[in-house]
Amino acid sequence: MKRIEDTLAGALKYAYRLLAKRDRSLKELREKLLEKGFSTASAEEAVRRLEDEGYLNDRKTAEAFKRYALNNKHLGRFGIKAFLVKMGIGEDLADELSGQDGEYIETAKLLAENKLKMLKKCDGDTKRRRIYGLLARRGFDSETIGNIIKSLV
Repeated sequence: MKRIEDTLAGALKYAYRLLAKRDRSLKELREKLLEKGFSTASAEEAVRRLEDEGYLNDRKTAEAFKRYALNNKHLGRFGIKAFLVKMGIGEDLADELSGQDGEYIETAKLLAENKLKMLKKCDGDTKRRRIYGLLARRGFDSETIGNIIKSLV
């Protein structure tokens, strides 16, 4: 196994390589450096320096993660908040960026319409139950789900 050199230069080199692949939150990068075997001091200093140089910005990273979660994963407000927290974004910032439920109505409607196409042979109760389950698992609130179901089923 290749032995790492526990220096600031080594930590920065590894951090640059991680950041070349995708954006990372401060917490996530710090954890990756510690997992790799760098000392706490080296990891903290590398993260601080990268933040000062503009390579790390939790708000910018969180906004990119939110776009990904909305456009690719089709998550609702609660789903996006959970995804952001999982990716190392702070609870307060995740809550702020997850926005209002009204922003996600089109996404919920699109998901429900697509699911409804697959449920042609099912009765009304089964359709409602399955659409509700799908949207709830994706992090949509019950009011939005109820409105979507009323309009489609």
